[in-house]
This record gives sequence, structure tokens and C-alpha cells, in this order.
Amino acid sequence: MVDIVPDREPALDEAASRILGADLEELGGLSARQPFSSRGPWLNGEAVHLLDAAAESGYAGRFQRAGRKAGLAALVEAGLMDTAGRLTPEGITVTAPLTSARASVSIHCLHPQGSTELQIQIDDEDALVLAGPSRAELDAGRIDRYESLVQLDFVGLPDLAQVVASWLGLGPAWTLTTGALDFPTEVFDRRIASVDEPPPTEDPAWIRMWSEPWFIWRVQVQTAAGAVPEWGYVDAGRAGQHLLTVDAERATLEPVTSGMAYRDLVSALTVF
Repeated sequence: MVDIVPDREPALDEAASRILGADLEELGGLSARQPFSSRGPWLNGEAVHLLDAAAESGYAGRFQRAGRKAGLAALVEAGLMDTAGRLTPEGITVTAPLTSARASVSIHCLHPQGSTELQIQIDDEDALVLAGPSRAELDAGRIDRYESLVQLDFVGLPDLAQVVASWLGLGPAWTLTTGALDFPTEVFDRRIASVDEPPPTEDPAWIRMWSEPWFIWRVQVQTAAGAVPEWGYVDAGRAGQHLLTVDAERATLEPVTSGMAYRDLVSALTVF
């Protein structure tokens, strides 16, 4: 007889289980088991500058290449540019969104290990992505190896949202908070600086959210019609996504499902 009973019970999210009074399976590791993956080359600032300089004409001139030997070498190794500064056919393809962009999207992120950023140029069919270290790399404490580097990727629009969600580490969570938590911005700033900052509430669900490691991601979109109002989330790990509104005086957190956060991301990447 085939034994279909697992060797062990799934791990429980103990804090969430206590709050609801029921056994809730640990969900926090699901996104970590499917981390962001890209085969694109890692480029320094010199290489990115040369790509941008060559995008319009297909060529980075002598003065543009001056002092940027390391950047040129990286592009040659990646097959994007030849030693004379001319874009290869592949280089012409991946830089097309730089000259025909319908929108540019910047995602700025703050993690206990440091900050990272995603820059996206979008045309009618594809997107050029320049990615700093992903959420998974930050979680693993590997940020130092990517200092001053970005990873280039070229993505078709149908796949873009999933690629970005993977880079952000979006995944399922037990989001038990309700309503909105409003508190002074100075408290928010202190919480960013230290997880030991006391929560401005006695609600167990919000205390759980407050004590989780925070990954803050904010989205900026620029279109031909102008800038779209910036928005962002606090990803509180096992406690889920919380829409963040912050100004000089007050900060507000509102719980949303991971699915809703993903839909907001899709909208930001497609509606322009």
C-alpha cells in the first residue's frame, strides 16, 4: 500500500494560530522557495551609461567611452556591444525601450539589510529591466556582493508583472489585521530604524504585524501624460501586505490581500 500521509505535519504560524484560535500553516516560506531568477548580466554604472548613450544612434562614441573601460568590457562580455562601442543586434533589441518608452517605472525598496531598486522602461511590447538585488538576496544577507551593480533583463509585457512580483518576493500570508492603523510619522521612522520601537496599538494582530521584518516597496510611474501619484506597501512577512500612506505628520497602514497587492502591481505596469 502506498503511504500518502506526509512524514510530518506542516509547520504552524504560531502567532497567527494564537490570534485566530486555530492551527494555521506557516506560509512565509512559500515565496522563498520560488525566488527571483534571471540569466541577465550584472552591470556597473559605467555599462548602464554606455547602453543609454548608444540607444539612440546604436553607437557610444570615443568621448562617451573614455574612462569606462570596465563598463565596455562588461557589455562586450554580455554580447550587447562590440569593442568599438557599437551595439550588437542583441544590444539594439534590449535598448529599444529606452528610445520608444511608453512609461518608466521605478520601485524603491527598503529592507533591514539595506535598500534596493528596480528600474523598468516599457514600450509597446517589451520592457528593459535593471534590477538591484532581489528581496530573496536581501533576506539571505547577500547585498554586499551586488554593490553598485544592476542585473539587466529583457522581458515581454505578458511576463513583466510576474517577474517583478518574484523580484519583490510577493507571496501568500495570513493577514489578520483589520481596519487602518494611523500613527505619527515619527513613530514610523523609528520603527524603520528599529524593530524594538513599541507598536502604537494593543491589538494582537497589529502587534504581530509590527514585530515582523518589514520590506517597504514604493512605486513611481512616469508616462507621457505625466507622473502617476506614488504609492507603496509595507510587506510585513508572515503578516502580509499593508498599503502605506505617509506624509510629514501621519502614517497609515491598511491591510490588503497579497492578491490585491499583485493586482495593483499589474495595473501600474500596464495601465498607461
